[in-house]
Amino acid sequence: MQTSNQIPSQLSLLLPKSSNIKIVDSITGQRSLLGNDERDIIETDTEKMYYGVQNNYKWGVLLKSHGDSRFIDDLDDEVDWAQVMQESDFCIKLDEILCDLSHRENYFNSGAAIIMMKAFNNCIQIVSIGDCGALIFKNKKLIYKSKFHTTENTDELERLKEELGDTCSIINSAKPLPKIRSSTTYQAKKMKLCNFKFHKNRDVQLFMTQAIGHNNKTGYFPEIHVEHFTNNDEIKCILGTEGFFQMILLEDEVVNISKYTTNLSLQEKKDIHQDMEDLINMSAIELIEKTEKRWKQRWSYMYDLLDITKRTDNISFSNYNNPTIIVYNKMPN
Repeated sequence: MQTSNQIPSQLSLLLPKSSNIKIVDSITGQRSLLGNDERDIIETDTEKMYYGVQNNYKWGVLLKSHGDSRFIDDLDDEVDWAQVMQESDFCIKLDEILCDLSHRENYFNSGAAIIMMKAFNNCIQIVSIGDCGALIFKNKKLIYKSKFHTTENTDELERLKEELGDTCSIINSAKPLPKIRSSTTYQAKKMKLCNFKFHKNRDVQLFMTQAIGHNNKTGYFPEIHVEHFTNNDEIKCILGTEGFFQMILLEDEVVNISKYTTNLSLQEKKDIHQDMEDLINMSAIELIEKTEKRWKQRWSYMYDLLDITKRTDNISFSNYNNPTIIVYNKMPN
């Protein structure tokens, strides 16, 4: 079901620039701007973005498909997200929808990450499942960063062991994945996969430890966060897909890339600081332009000097991952 709040035109994102107009609070969204280029970057419909404004709150929902897109396409056809977000406990409503879909359809290798936001005049509610992320800034300081539900999250690995037992095993990925360390350098990181067992000896392998879809085989245990604030606080909340956060430097993510190289260089520290400033000050369109520029650029590979026998020169950002974001702003009254 297409709602009137889904993916507005480019013109609707251009906010008034008159000094006589004060934007008290606003919510905007932006998906990838790119078409094909010399690297065969192609737009795909693997992300869904919805947001809107009600009488006393603003809301946003991001979905990022994993596997094929049947699951999020069906959600798009059948779910009115504005109605879902009207519920005082929209998590319960989401659970009802997911249970209904899992009983009616076979979503083998079809699921999604989801992140939901509901902003009132005194608090923001965040619900996340999978590898979409959220950042909340209060008075230009980062006060909340959601945890990604991936195999890099040790708490999630423990949860899987306790809840799913033999129906899920952790295996090594066939090859390391590229992770950025600075604005121009990246490094290969060995990753693990969750191997979820389906019927008839069919398995699904995901970097995510939980998701929606996939016939509910992964289960889901959402991270729920409520951030309170006052009328005097300036608030900015960014919801982003994996394709956005893959190109953003956050200090804790960079430090954890390699067990061999944990000390940050001066350039890495500078780039992390600059990315934080841009997250605070840039608009939705500017942030998308920034991340897309990084996706397209030529990167330098950074070797682990203490692990030179395991070089992986063939690791590169060959698979473009669409960045999509929703940005909520509240200025002080």
